[in-house]
Amino acid sequence: PAPGNTFINRGSTRWDITQNIISLYGMDTIKLTPRFTVIPGLRWVFQGVPNETRGRFADFLPNQGLVTASQLPDGQIYKNVWTNFEPRLGLSYLLWSHPGHQTVLRMGYGIYHDTAGIRPLEALTQNPVGATGVFSSTPAAPIPFGPGVPIFGVGTPKPPFNVNAIQQDLKPQNAQEWSLNVEQELSPRMVLQVGYVGTKGTHMWQALDVNQPIPGPAAGNQSRRPFNTVFPNLRQILTISSAGNSSYNAFQASLRSRAFHGLTSLVAYTWSHSITTGDATSDLGGTTGFQPSDSTNLRRSRGNSMFDQRQALLISYVYDLPIQKLARGWRMVTEGWQLSGSTTFRDGLATPVFDTTNPSGTSENRDRPDCVGPIVYQLSDLTKPYVVSGLAPAQRGTFGNCPRNPLTAPGLNDWDIGLTKNTRVREGMMLQFRVDFFNAFNHPNFSQPSPDLSTRITSTVDDGAFDSHFGVGGPRNVQLNLKIIW
Repeated sequence: PAPGNTFINRGSTRWDITQNIISLYGMDTIKLTPRFTVIPGLRWVFQGVPNETRGRFADFLPNQGLVTASQLPDGQIYKNVWTNFEPRLGLSYLLWSHPGHQTVLRMGYGIYHDTAGIRPLEALTQNPVGATGVFSSTPAAPIPFGPGVPIFGVGTPKPPFNVNAIQQDLKPQNAQEWSLNVEQELSPRMVLQVGYVGTKGTHMWQALDVNQPIPGPAAGNQSRRPFNTVFPNLRQILTISSAGNSSYNAFQASLRSRAFHGLTSLVAYTWSHSITTGDATSDLGGTTGFQPSDSTNLRRSRGNSMFDQRQALLISYVYDLPIQKLARGWRMVTEGWQLSGSTTFRDGLATPVFDTTNPSGTSENRDRPDCVGPIVYQLSDLTKPYVVSGLAPAQRGTFGNCPRNPLTAPGLNDWDIGLTKNTRVREGMMLQFRVDFFNAFNHPNFSQPSPDLSTRITSTVDDGAFDSHFGVGGPRNVQLNLKIIW
Protein backbone atom coordinates (compact mmCIF):
# COMPACT_ATOMS: atom_id res chain seq x y z
CA PRO A 1 0.00 0.00 0.00
CA ALA A 2 1.16 3.53 -0.82
CA PRO A 3 -0.53 6.81 0.18
CA GLY A 4 -2.20 8.44 -2.83
CA ASN A 5 -1.67 5.39 -5.08
CA THR A 6 -3.44 2.48 -3.39
CA PHE A 7 -7.23 2.70 -3.32
CA ILE A 8 -10.31 0.58 -2.67
CA ASN A 9 -13.82 1.03 -4.07
CA ARG A 10 -16.76 0.51 -1.73
CA GLY A 11 -20.25 0.11 -3.18
CA SER A 12 -21.78 -1.60 -6.20
CA THR A 13 -19.01 -1.76 -8.79
CA ARG A 14 -21.04 -3.85 -11.26
CA TRP A 15 -22.71 -2.42 -14.34
CA ASP A 16 -25.01 -3.81 -17.06
CA ILE A 17 -25.24 -1.36 -19.96
CA THR A 18 -27.59 -1.86 -22.92
CA GLN A 19 -28.20 0.13 -26.10
CA ASN A 20 -30.61 -0.17 -29.04
CA ILE A 21 -29.41 0.68 -32.56
CA ILE A 22 -31.60 0.67 -35.69
CA SER A 23 -30.31 1.33 -39.22
CA LEU A 24 -31.99 1.65 -42.59
CA TYR A 25 -30.24 2.22 -45.90
CA GLY A 26 -30.74 2.28 -49.62
CA MET A 27 -28.41 2.60 -52.60
CA ASP A 28 -28.41 2.31 -56.36
CA THR A 29 -25.92 2.02 -59.21
CA ILE A 30 -26.79 4.21 -62.20
CA LYS A 31 -24.88 3.97 -65.46
CA LEU A 32 -25.66 7.37 -67.00
CA THR A 33 -23.46 6.72 -70.02
CA PRO A 34 -21.16 3.86 -71.00
CA ARG A 35 -18.32 5.89 -69.45
CA PHE A 36 -20.04 7.52 -66.43
CA THR A 37 -21.36 5.60 -63.40
CA VAL A 38 -23.00 7.13 -60.33
CA ILE A 39 -23.62 5.27 -57.04
CA PRO A 40 -25.90 7.28 -54.70
CA GLY A 41 -26.89 6.07 -51.26
CA LEU A 42 -28.55 7.17 -48.05
CA ARG A 43 -28.38 5.62 -44.61
CA TRP A 44 -30.35 6.54 -41.49
CA VAL A 45 -29.29 5.32 -38.08
CA PHE A 46 -30.91 5.66 -34.67
CA GLN A 47 -28.54 5.18 -31.78
CA GLY A 48 -30.56 4.90 -28.63
CA VAL A 49 -29.25 6.41 -25.43
CA PRO A 50 -27.38 3.70 -23.46
CA ASN A 51 -29.12 2.53 -20.31
CA GLU A 52 -27.90 0.84 -17.11
CA THR A 53 -30.42 -1.89 -16.34
CA ARG A 54 -30.53 -1.27 -12.57
CA GLY A 55 -30.44 2.52 -12.68
CA ARG A 56 -26.83 2.83 -11.52
CA PHE A 57 -26.05 5.76 -13.83
CA ALA A 58 -25.49 9.10 -12.10
CA ASP A 59 -24.68 12.52 -13.54
CA PHE A 60 -23.69 16.01 -12.45
CA LEU A 61 -26.13 18.83 -13.24
CA PRO A 62 -24.76 22.35 -12.54
CA ASN A 63 -28.08 23.47 -11.00
CA GLN A 64 -28.60 20.34 -8.88
CA GLY A 65 -25.24 18.70 -8.29
CA LEU A 66 -24.70 14.94 -8.40
CA VAL A 67 -27.98 13.13 -9.11
CA THR A 68 -29.07 9.54 -9.84
CA ALA A 69 -30.60 8.41 -13.15
CA SER A 70 -34.15 8.67 -11.77
CA GLN A 71 -33.60 12.41 -11.23
CA LEU A 72 -32.39 13.07 -14.79
CA PRO A 73 -34.71 14.49 -17.48
CA ASP A 74 -36.67 11.52 -18.90
CA GLY A 75 -34.37 9.30 -16.82
CA GLN A 76 -31.72 9.43 -19.58
CA ILE A 77 -28.09 10.52 -19.41
CA TYR A 78 -28.52 12.53 -22.64
CA LYS A 79 -31.14 13.16 -25.30
CA ASN A 80 -32.04 10.91 -28.21
CA VAL A 81 -31.16 12.17 -31.68
CA TRP A 82 -33.40 11.09 -34.57
CA THR A 83 -31.74 12.98 -37.43
CA ASN A 84 -28.63 10.88 -38.14
CA PHE A 85 -28.83 10.87 -41.94
CA GLU A 86 -25.77 9.68 -43.86
CA PRO A 87 -25.64 10.51 -47.58
CA ARG A 88 -23.16 8.60 -49.76
CA LEU A 89 -22.07 9.31 -53.32
CA GLY A 90 -19.61 7.52 -55.59
CA LEU A 91 -18.63 8.57 -59.13
CA SER A 92 -16.61 6.73 -61.75
CA TYR A 93 -15.73 8.21 -65.15
CA LEU A 94 -13.74 6.54 -67.92
CA LEU A 95 -11.55 9.38 -69.20
CA TRP A 96 -9.63 7.42 -71.82
CA SER A 97 -10.20 4.00 -73.29
CA HIS A 98 -7.64 2.16 -75.36
CA PRO A 99 -6.86 -1.54 -75.12
CA GLY A 100 -4.36 -1.93 -72.29
CA HIS A 101 -4.20 1.81 -71.49
CA GLN A 102 -7.49 2.87 -69.85
CA THR A 103 -7.73 5.90 -67.55
CA VAL A 104 -10.44 6.05 -64.87
CA LEU A 105 -11.37 8.93 -62.53
CA ARG A 106 -13.12 8.07 -59.26
CA MET A 107 -14.61 10.28 -56.55
CA GLY A 108 -16.41 9.44 -53.32
CA TYR A 109 -18.04 11.13 -50.34
CA GLY A 110 -19.86 9.84 -47.28
CA ILE A 111 -20.94 10.64 -43.73
CA TYR A 112 -20.67 7.96 -41.03
CA HIS A 113 -21.85 8.05 -37.41
CA ASP A 114 -19.84 6.27 -34.76
CA THR A 115 -21.63 4.19 -32.16
CA ALA A 116 -21.51 5.37 -28.57
CA GLY A 117 -18.49 4.11 -26.68
CA ILE A 118 -19.65 1.95 -23.76
CA ARG A 119 -16.33 2.00 -21.90
CA PRO A 120 -16.42 5.71 -20.87
CA LEU A 121 -20.03 5.31 -19.69
CA GLU A 122 -18.97 2.73 -17.12
CA ALA A 123 -17.59 5.62 -15.07
CA LEU A 124 -21.14 7.01 -14.67
CA THR A 125 -22.05 3.92 -12.62
CA GLN A 126 -19.23 4.57 -10.15
CA ASN A 127 -20.31 7.95 -8.76
CA PRO A 128 -20.60 8.31 -4.96
CA VAL A 129 -24.36 8.86 -4.79
CA GLY A 130 -27.51 6.78 -4.15
CA ALA A 131 -27.97 3.34 -2.66
CA THR A 132 -25.42 1.75 -5.02
CA GLY A 133 -22.93 4.62 -5.01
CA VAL A 134 -19.22 3.85 -5.15
CA PHE A 135 -16.79 5.55 -2.79
CA SER A 136 -13.06 5.39 -3.39
CA SER A 137 -10.68 5.43 -0.42
CA THR A 138 -6.91 5.82 -0.25
CA PRO A 139 -4.85 5.11 2.88
CA ALA A 140 -3.56 8.06 4.85
CA ALA A 141 0.11 8.44 5.74
CA PRO A 142 1.53 6.82 7.76
CA ILE A 143 -0.19 3.60 6.71
CA PRO A 144 -1.44 1.76 9.84
CA PHE A 145 0.14 -1.67 9.44
CA GLY A 146 -0.84 -4.29 12.03
CA PRO A 147 -3.08 -7.29 12.65
CA GLY A 148 -6.75 -6.32 12.55
CA VAL A 149 -6.00 -2.66 11.70
CA PRO A 150 -8.01 -1.43 8.66
CA ILE A 151 -5.54 0.13 6.22
CA PHE A 152 -8.30 2.19 4.58
CA GLY A 153 -9.91 3.33 7.80
CA VAL A 154 -13.52 2.74 8.78
CA GLY A 155 -16.82 4.32 7.83
CA THR A 156 -17.61 6.40 4.75
CA PRO A 157 -14.66 7.98 2.92
CA LYS A 158 -14.29 11.71 3.36
CA PRO A 159 -14.87 14.25 0.58
CA PRO A 160 -14.02 15.92 -1.72
CA PHE A 161 -14.75 13.22 -4.33
CA ASN A 162 -13.88 12.86 -7.98
CA VAL A 163 -17.07 12.32 -9.99
CA ASN A 164 -18.02 11.58 -13.60
CA ALA A 165 -20.60 13.29 -15.75
CA ILE A 166 -21.90 13.54 -19.31
CA GLN A 167 -23.08 16.46 -21.43
CA GLN A 168 -26.89 16.57 -21.42
CA ASP A 169 -27.11 17.70 -25.07
CA LEU A 170 -24.39 15.28 -26.25
CA LYS A 171 -24.22 15.13 -30.05
CA PRO A 172 -23.58 11.97 -32.10
CA GLN A 173 -20.00 11.51 -33.26
CA ASN A 174 -19.66 11.58 -37.03
CA ALA A 175 -16.95 11.43 -39.67
CA GLN A 176 -17.03 12.77 -43.21
CA GLU A 177 -14.82 11.02 -45.72
CA TRP A 178 -13.97 12.05 -49.27
CA SER A 179 -11.59 10.79 -51.91
CA LEU A 180 -10.40 11.48 -55.44
CA ASN A 181 -8.14 9.19 -57.44
CA VAL A 182 -6.99 8.50 -60.98
CA GLU A 183 -6.22 4.96 -62.09
CA GLN A 184 -4.02 4.53 -65.16
CA GLU A 185 -3.55 1.20 -66.89
CA LEU A 186 0.07 1.18 -68.02
CA SER A 187 -0.26 -2.24 -69.65
CA PRO A 188 -2.73 -5.13 -69.44
CA ARG A 189 -0.76 -6.37 -66.41
CA MET A 190 0.25 -3.15 -64.65
CA VAL A 191 -1.89 -0.39 -63.07
CA LEU A 192 -0.88 2.91 -61.43
CA GLN A 193 -3.24 4.71 -59.05
CA VAL A 194 -2.72 8.17 -57.54
CA GLY A 195 -5.19 9.81 -55.21
CA TYR A 196 -6.16 12.01 -52.27
CA VAL A 197 -8.10 10.88 -49.20
CA GLY A 198 -9.48 13.16 -46.51
CA THR A 199 -11.61 12.76 -43.40
CA LYS A 200 -13.10 15.14 -40.85
CA GLY A 201 -14.39 14.05 -37.45
CA THR A 202 -16.98 16.22 -35.69
CA HIS A 203 -18.53 16.06 -32.21
CA MET A 204 -15.92 13.51 -31.11
CA TRP A 205 -16.17 12.49 -27.47
CA GLN A 206 -13.77 14.23 -25.12
CA ALA A 207 -13.52 14.14 -21.32
CA LEU A 208 -13.37 17.67 -19.87
CA ASP A 209 -13.01 18.55 -16.20
CA VAL A 210 -15.63 21.28 -15.80
CA ASN A 211 -14.36 21.78 -12.23
CA GLN A 212 -10.69 22.15 -13.13
CA PRO A 213 -8.90 24.73 -10.93
CA ILE A 214 -7.04 27.60 -12.52
CA PRO A 215 -3.24 27.16 -12.36
CA GLY A 216 -1.59 28.03 -9.08
CA PRO A 217 -0.11 26.37 -5.98
CA ALA A 218 -1.08 22.70 -5.73
CA ALA A 219 -1.87 23.01 -2.02
CA GLY A 220 -4.86 25.30 -2.56
CA ASN A 221 -6.29 23.98 -5.82
CA GLN A 222 -9.63 22.90 -4.29
CA SER A 223 -10.46 26.51 -3.42
CA ARG A 224 -9.81 27.53 -7.04
CA ARG A 225 -12.35 25.12 -8.52
CA PRO A 226 -15.35 26.83 -10.21
CA PHE A 227 -18.00 24.79 -8.32
CA ASN A 228 -16.23 24.74 -4.94
CA THR A 229 -18.45 27.42 -3.41
CA VAL A 230 -21.70 25.59 -4.26
CA PHE A 231 -20.46 21.98 -4.19
CA PRO A 232 -17.41 21.83 -1.87
CA ASN A 233 -17.66 18.03 -1.64
CA LEU A 234 -16.74 17.62 -5.32
CA ARG A 235 -13.23 17.70 -6.69
CA GLN A 236 -12.76 16.65 -10.35
CA ILE A 237 -15.97 16.59 -12.43
CA LEU A 238 -14.84 14.71 -15.53
CA THR A 239 -17.55 15.28 -18.14
CA ILE A 240 -17.95 13.37 -21.41
CA SER A 241 -18.62 16.05 -24.03
CA SER A 242 -18.93 16.19 -27.81
CA ALA A 243 -16.37 18.99 -28.19
CA GLY A 244 -13.60 17.03 -29.95
CA ASN A 245 -12.68 17.07 -33.61
CA SER A 246 -10.21 15.45 -36.00
CA SER A 247 -8.89 15.64 -39.55
CA TYR A 248 -6.84 13.43 -41.84
CA ASN A 249 -5.35 14.28 -45.23
CA ALA A 250 -3.31 11.89 -47.34
CA PHE A 251 -1.66 11.53 -50.71
CA GLN A 252 -1.74 7.88 -51.73
CA ALA A 253 -0.12 6.12 -54.67
CA SER A 254 0.08 2.47 -55.64
CA LEU A 255 1.56 0.45 -58.48
CA ARG A 256 0.16 -3.05 -59.02
CA SER A 257 1.45 -5.72 -61.35
CA ARG A 258 -0.06 -9.14 -62.11
CA ALA A 259 2.12 -11.84 -63.66
CA PHE A 260 4.26 -9.15 -65.32
CA HIS A 261 7.21 -11.20 -66.61
CA GLY A 262 6.64 -13.51 -63.66
CA LEU A 263 6.23 -10.70 -61.11
CA THR A 264 3.06 -10.05 -59.10
CA SER A 265 3.58 -7.06 -56.82
CA LEU A 266 2.14 -4.11 -54.98
CA VAL A 267 4.06 -0.93 -54.20
CA ALA A 268 2.11 1.52 -52.03
CA TYR A 269 3.21 4.94 -50.74
CA THR A 270 1.33 7.27 -48.40
CA TRP A 271 2.09 10.76 -47.15
CA SER A 272 -0.42 11.85 -44.54
CA HIS A 273 -1.10 14.04 -41.53
CA SER A 274 -3.58 13.15 -38.79
CA ILE A 275 -4.68 15.92 -36.40
CA THR A 276 -7.02 15.46 -33.44
CA THR A 277 -7.94 16.93 -30.06
CA GLY A 278 -7.89 13.42 -28.52
CA ASP A 279 -7.37 9.88 -29.70
CA ALA A 280 -9.10 7.09 -27.76
CA THR A 281 -12.31 7.31 -25.74
CA SER A 282 -11.51 3.98 -24.06
CA ASP A 283 -8.31 5.42 -22.55
CA LEU A 284 -9.79 6.89 -19.37
CA GLY A 285 -6.53 7.65 -17.58
CA GLY A 286 -3.81 7.29 -20.17
CA THR A 287 -1.78 9.34 -22.58
CA THR A 288 -4.05 9.71 -25.62
CA GLY A 289 -5.52 13.11 -24.79
CA PHE A 290 -9.08 11.91 -24.10
CA GLN A 291 -8.68 14.18 -21.06
CA PRO A 292 -6.78 17.31 -22.14
CA SER A 293 -4.28 19.24 -20.04
CA ASP A 294 -6.42 22.39 -20.02
CA SER A 295 -10.15 21.59 -20.08
CA THR A 296 -11.00 25.28 -20.47
CA ASN A 297 -9.11 25.58 -23.76
CA LEU A 298 -9.50 22.44 -25.89
CA ARG A 299 -7.94 24.28 -28.85
CA ARG A 300 -4.54 23.90 -27.15
CA SER A 301 -4.95 20.13 -27.39
CA ARG A 302 -5.45 20.10 -31.16
CA GLY A 303 -2.29 18.58 -32.56
CA ASN A 304 -0.70 15.47 -34.01
CA SER A 305 -2.71 12.36 -33.24
CA MET A 306 -0.96 9.34 -31.72
CA PHE A 307 -1.46 7.48 -35.01
CA ASP A 308 0.02 10.31 -37.10
CA GLN A 309 2.60 8.64 -39.34
CA ARG A 310 3.76 11.00 -42.06
CA GLN A 311 5.21 8.59 -44.62
CA ALA A 312 4.88 4.88 -45.30
CA LEU A 313 6.23 2.75 -48.13
CA LEU A 314 5.12 -0.88 -48.42
CA ILE A 315 6.31 -3.33 -51.06
CA SER A 316 4.98 -6.87 -51.44
CA TYR A 317 5.90 -9.26 -54.22
CA VAL A 318 5.91 -12.81 -55.55
CA TYR A 319 8.43 -13.52 -58.34
CA ASP A 320 8.61 -16.75 -60.31
CA LEU A 321 12.36 -17.22 -60.66
CA PRO A 322 13.31 -18.06 -64.27
CA ILE A 323 15.82 -20.71 -63.24
CA GLN A 324 14.27 -23.31 -65.52
CA LYS A 325 14.74 -21.00 -68.50
CA LEU A 326 18.35 -20.34 -67.60
CA ALA A 327 19.25 -23.98 -66.98
CA ARG A 328 17.69 -26.37 -69.43
CA GLY A 329 17.16 -29.86 -68.18
CA TRP A 330 17.08 -31.01 -64.57
CA ARG A 331 13.43 -30.05 -64.52
CA MET A 332 12.77 -31.54 -61.10
CA VAL A 333 15.47 -29.29 -59.61
CA THR A 334 15.00 -26.06 -61.58
CA GLU A 335 11.22 -25.61 -61.83
CA GLY A 336 8.86 -24.11 -59.24
CA TRP A 337 11.15 -21.60 -57.52
CA GLN A 338 9.55 -18.43 -56.12
CA LEU A 339 10.95 -15.42 -54.28
CA SER A 340 8.39 -13.53 -52.19
CA GLY A 341 8.29 -11.03 -49.40
CA SER A 342 7.19 -7.73 -47.98
CA THR A 343 9.25 -4.66 -47.19
CA THR A 344 8.02 -1.89 -44.91
CA PHE A 345 9.49 1.56 -44.32
CA ARG A 346 7.46 3.77 -41.99
CA ASP A 347 8.05 7.02 -40.17
CA GLY A 348 7.64 6.87 -36.41
CA LEU A 349 4.33 7.64 -34.72
CA ALA A 350 3.67 10.94 -32.97
CA THR A 351 4.33 10.42 -29.26
CA PRO A 352 3.21 12.21 -26.06
CA VAL A 353 5.39 13.64 -23.32
CA PHE A 354 4.27 14.95 -19.93
CA ASP A 355 5.78 16.96 -17.09
CA THR A 356 4.84 14.79 -14.11
CA THR A 357 5.89 17.37 -11.47
CA ASN A 358 2.43 19.06 -11.63
CA PRO A 359 3.66 22.55 -12.67
CA SER A 360 0.11 23.84 -13.20
CA GLY A 361 -0.90 22.90 -9.66
CA THR A 362 -4.17 21.37 -10.92
CA SER A 363 -3.09 17.84 -9.87
CA GLU A 364 -4.64 16.33 -13.01
CA ASN A 365 -1.35 14.83 -14.31
CA ARG A 366 -1.81 16.10 -17.87
CA ASP A 367 0.72 18.96 -17.89
CA ARG A 368 3.14 19.11 -20.80
CA PRO A 369 6.74 20.40 -20.74
CA ASP A 370 8.00 23.53 -22.47
CA CYS A 371 9.34 23.23 -26.01
CA VAL A 372 12.43 25.47 -26.04
CA GLY A 373 13.80 24.74 -29.50
CA PRO A 374 14.00 22.13 -32.25
CA ILE A 375 13.64 18.63 -30.75
CA VAL A 376 16.81 16.58 -31.36
CA TYR A 377 16.82 12.76 -31.04
CA GLN A 378 19.48 10.06 -30.62
CA LEU A 379 19.46 6.25 -30.84
CA SER A 380 23.17 5.56 -30.42
CA ASP A 381 23.02 5.06 -26.62
CA LEU A 382 19.78 3.73 -25.15
CA THR A 383 21.00 4.30 -21.58
CA LYS A 384 20.48 8.02 -22.31
CA PRO A 385 17.27 9.92 -23.12
CA TYR A 386 15.88 9.61 -26.63
CA VAL A 387 15.43 13.40 -26.72
CA VAL A 388 18.80 15.17 -26.62
CA SER A 389 17.49 18.74 -26.55
CA GLY A 390 14.39 20.84 -27.19
CA LEU A 391 12.41 20.02 -24.02
CA ALA A 392 12.47 21.67 -20.60
CA PRO A 393 10.33 21.47 -17.43
CA ALA A 394 7.28 23.73 -17.62
CA GLN A 395 7.18 27.02 -15.77
CA ARG A 396 5.34 26.89 -12.45
CA GLY A 397 1.71 27.91 -12.75
CA THR A 398 1.44 26.87 -16.42
CA PHE A 399 0.32 23.80 -18.39
CA GLY A 400 3.52 23.87 -20.48
CA ASN A 401 3.74 25.25 -24.00
CA CYS A 402 4.50 22.04 -25.95
CA PRO A 403 1.78 20.92 -28.34
CA ARG A 404 0.14 17.55 -27.83
CA ASN A 405 2.24 14.59 -29.00
CA PRO A 406 5.30 16.69 -29.95
CA LEU A 407 7.75 13.77 -30.27
CA THR A 408 8.30 11.42 -33.21
CA ALA A 409 9.08 7.83 -32.26
CA PRO A 410 11.70 5.78 -34.15
CA GLY A 411 10.56 4.55 -37.55
CA LEU A 412 10.20 1.01 -38.86
CA ASN A 413 12.52 -0.78 -41.29
CA ASP A 414 11.46 -4.39 -41.88
CA TRP A 415 12.24 -6.91 -44.60
CA ASP A 416 10.41 -10.25 -44.60
CA ILE A 417 11.67 -12.56 -47.36
CA GLY A 418 10.61 -16.05 -48.40
CA LEU A 419 12.08 -18.56 -50.83
CA THR A 420 9.79 -21.36 -52.03
CA LYS A 421 10.36 -24.52 -54.07
CA ASN A 422 7.27 -26.28 -55.47
CA THR A 423 7.87 -29.82 -56.77
CA ARG A 424 5.22 -31.89 -58.53
CA VAL A 425 5.25 -35.43 -57.13
CA ARG A 426 2.48 -36.71 -59.40
CA GLU A 427 -0.75 -35.42 -60.88
CA GLY A 428 -2.76 -33.65 -58.17
CA MET A 429 0.03 -33.73 -55.57
CA MET A 430 2.80 -31.21 -54.91
CA LEU A 431 5.60 -30.98 -52.35
CA GLN A 432 6.37 -27.45 -51.17
CA PHE A 433 9.50 -26.44 -49.28
CA ARG A 434 9.72 -22.88 -48.00
CA VAL A 435 12.18 -20.88 -45.92
CA ASP A 436 11.05 -17.54 -44.45
CA PHE A 437 13.26 -14.80 -43.05
CA PHE A 438 11.45 -12.36 -40.76
CA ASN A 439 13.37 -9.07 -40.41
CA ALA A 440 15.92 -10.68 -42.71
CA PHE A 441 18.59 -8.02 -42.14
CA ASN A 442 18.03 -7.93 -38.36
CA HIS A 443 17.47 -4.18 -38.42
CA PRO A 444 16.81 -2.80 -34.90
CA ASN A 445 13.31 -1.34 -34.57
CA PHE A 446 12.61 0.48 -31.32
CA SER A 447 9.34 1.15 -29.56
CA GLN A 448 8.09 4.54 -28.41
CA PRO A 449 9.91 6.43 -25.66
CA SER A 450 8.44 6.79 -22.17
CA PRO A 451 5.93 9.67 -21.95
CA ASP A 452 7.90 11.54 -19.26
CA LEU A 453 10.86 13.88 -19.49
CA SER A 454 13.31 10.97 -19.25
CA THR A 455 12.09 9.86 -22.76
CA ARG A 456 13.79 6.47 -22.30
CA ILE A 457 13.40 3.71 -24.85
CA THR A 458 13.25 0.37 -23.06
CA SER A 459 12.03 -2.13 -25.68
CA THR A 460 11.87 -3.01 -29.32
CA VAL A 461 8.67 -2.73 -31.35
CA ASP A 462 7.68 -6.36 -30.92
CA ASP A 463 8.22 -6.32 -27.15
CA GLY A 464 6.22 -3.10 -26.95
CA ALA A 465 3.38 -5.00 -28.64
CA PHE A 466 3.82 -8.00 -26.27
CA ASP A 467 5.07 -10.25 -29.08
CA SER A 468 8.75 -11.14 -28.80
CA HIS A 469 8.82 -13.66 -31.64
CA PHE A 470 7.22 -12.81 -34.96
CA GLY A 471 5.88 -9.29 -34.38
CA VAL A 472 6.56 -6.72 -37.09
CA GLY A 473 10.05 -5.35 -36.54
CA GLY A 474 11.12 -8.14 -34.17
CA PRO A 475 14.56 -9.77 -34.27
CA ARG A 476 15.57 -11.94 -37.21
CA ASN A 477 13.70 -15.25 -37.22
CA VAL A 478 14.07 -18.07 -39.71
CA GLN A 479 11.20 -20.46 -40.31
CA LEU A 480 11.34 -23.70 -42.34
CA ASN A 481 8.16 -25.18 -43.87
CA LEU A 482 7.47 -28.44 -45.61
CA LYS A 483 3.99 -29.07 -47.08
CA ILE A 484 2.28 -31.75 -49.06
CA ILE A 485 -0.49 -30.21 -51.17
CA TRP A 486 -3.04 -32.44 -52.88
